[in-house]
Amino acid sequence: MKHTERLSASLRLAGGALLSATVALSGTVASAAPPAGEEQRYRDLEAASKLDLSRDWAAYTSANETEAFADYVDRRFRLRRDVGRGLVMAGGVTILAATFAWVYGLTDSQPRGRPSVVTGHTLGGISVGLWLVGGILWGVYAKRLNKLEAGTLAFGPRGRVRLQGAAPILLPRGAGLGLSLSF
Repeated sequence: MKHTERLSASLRLAGGALLSATVALSGTVASAAPPAGEEQRYRDLEAASKLDLSRDWAAYTSANETEAFADYVDRRFRLRRDVGRGLVMAGGVTILAATFAWVYGLTDSQPRGRPSVVTGHTLGGISVGLWLVGGILWGVYAKRLNKLEAGTLAFGPRGRVRLQGAAPILLPRGAGLGLSLSF
């Protein structure tokens, strides 16, 4: 048997095993359904929070989740809010790198076409984009999460300390970062 024939036979064997495992797993996963009564809880939560949760419900049913819908949506909103926070923090780090490149490029004694200044401008533009996208995600999902938590209080309080209104937005009392604790 040649080397290519052995390789071909082993690939066919591995492919057949993988295909049968995929068919076996897809049969067990497709039969999973959301827990009983979750559709009514979805409608109650949507009415209590005054949020349109239809896309989240479609994702919940297609993902065949077994956890409660309120916990699923809470986890999704927290994840997206935290991604926004991470992008804002990454924008802050990037602006520090841009500032270093600008200062280094402007104080360089030998004119070399000023590549550091161009790098500083590029990093500055990237940081503005990160701040913009992160601030939007952070603000939107923080508000949605607050509405969701107000709606889930009817289903039972969640005892935890968290920051409220910590998005980088203009506040009624002035510009900046407003922090308060919620118990």
